[in-house]
Amino acid sequence: MADTGIAALVLITNRFARAGEDDAVFTGRLDRFLEALRSDLPLGFYECPHPYKRLVSPEVMRFCVATGRFGFLKDTSCRLGDMRAKLEAARGSPFKLFNANAATLLASLRAGASGYSGVMANFHPDLYVRLCATWKTDPAGAERLHDFLGFASAIEYQYYPVNAMYALSLEGVPCGS
Repeated sequence: MADTGIAALVLITNRFARAGEDDAVFTGRLDRFLEALRSDLPLGFYECPHPYKRLVSPEVMRFCVATGRFGFLKDTSCRLGDMRAKLEAARGSPFKLFNANAATLLASLRAGASGYSGVMANFHPDLYVRLCATWKTDPAGAERLHDFLGFASAIEYQYYPVNAMYALSLEGVPCGS
């Protein structure tokens, strides 16, 4: 993968330990993986929900930050408290947390998250870009926009990803054979 010219490699959190295995198993396997991987390749993590969701704990976050190899996390916890704990564990480092949950996006930005990385960007990416770019300079506008985005995020549960492919096809993006 490193030789393909990629800018970063995104690792899936549920691939380093089975459901029920503790963080020590996770970090042990991750450490062995890192030893076998080129050290100049930037890495990130995605808390993918399938086949099971393994959230990064603050302890694992500290481990990842301490390696100096990880630059970002796509957080799918949907819980502001979890995001705050991860951000605190990464404080003082260049590590970035991207929230995948539209309903908690504005609060996570205020807590130090770097942006949005959720499926709803398939429907109206420009609105997420606007919120992330203007939440500090236009707090009232950000609140109004976030209220809409939180409400609109309910469509994520309406037959996704078929609905996203349909919406993208309306924008001229080829989404089928």
